[in-house]
Amino acid sequence: MNLYVRNLQELQRFPTVISNIFVGIILCNAKENSILVIQESDKQHSRFPGGGVEASDDYKGILSDLKQKGLLRDIGGFLNTLKHAAKRELKEELALDIDEAQLTFVCGLLTEDQEGEGRHLKVFLKYPLPENFVPSLDVPSVEAERLIDFHFIKTTYDPARQFLHLDPFLLLSRDHFYALLQGAKNGKL
Repeated sequence: MNLYVRNLQELQRFPTVISNIFVGIILCNAKENSILVIQESDKQHSRFPGGGVEASDDYKGILSDLKQKGLLRDIGGFLNTLKHAAKRELKEELALDIDEAQLTFVCGLLTEDQEGEGRHLKVFLKYPLPENFVPSLDVPSVEAERLIDFHFIKTTYDPARQFLHLDPFLLLSRDHFYALLQGAKNGKL
């Protein structure tokens, strides 16, 4: 069962043990009305940059409470942890250094852990790309060997039909497509 999270306060109402936390960063180019997605050599679907939240990203032991007890007591501290992880992931994947203060929450998704040890939490944050940013496979980064392509996609949302159009069309991970759809529906993108 998937549980969609529209804001971080909703996590407090659904206490559950979290086995893994992932952060995806929706990089928006407002001038071009486009979003950056990446393609990895070992994946069929494109996705947003991002990855797992690590212990080194944790402020104040918030992750251990969430993973061991299913409790989220400090939403601000949790958001800071997510922002720190997002900054690290963008540096690792794109060699892009960002200002954490400009990251904003879009939505989250709780999914079942296949091993029955809790749930996975995927949180999507939005970041405005600098106008001069051009992704390159030639820029040295920690994960450069897995990245094979970048795409800027334009999105158009039709609220009457609740339809999200991607141009150009590409296979986007289901969870990442959901984040785009929720962000468009809620006016966050």
